[in-house]
Amino acid sequence: MPENYTWDQLLDDLSYFTDELRALKPLIKEVPVYENPGNELSIEELLYSIDEAQCSILNSESIPFNSIVERIKKSREARGEADIDKTLSNLLANRNSLIEKADSFTNALTRLSELIIFERKQLRIIAEHILTITSED
Repeated sequence: MPENYTWDQLLDDLSYFTDELRALKPLIKEVPVYENPGNELSIEELLYSIDEAQCSILNSESIPFNSIVERIKKSREARGEADIDKTLSNLLANRNSLIEKADSFTNALTRLSELIIFERKQLRIIAEHILTITSED
């Protein structure tokens, strides 16, 4: 994040994520969200990783976000194929909680900025997956 990143900008970015999810929702319904290209995360797992990152902040855990990705890869079989609608609902509900409680977290600006960077990376990968799938059709 830029050096002069303000609290208002952070809250705007946190809120904008809900708009991005709503825009993605119809596209997600049209692509195979459970396919794992290579050993990469599926679209559902990428969304789940963002939610896990949000939950780590909500639970005051300082888990590195990249370790969440590794944990998801290792627990694929145990977790099974999650319901994409439930994943999206959880993401939105937890985002709303995060926005409401944002100023109460320790190192809030730093930790939430890290979340925004992480989720943007995950969303870029989702967009790449969708573009690859739709260009193959």
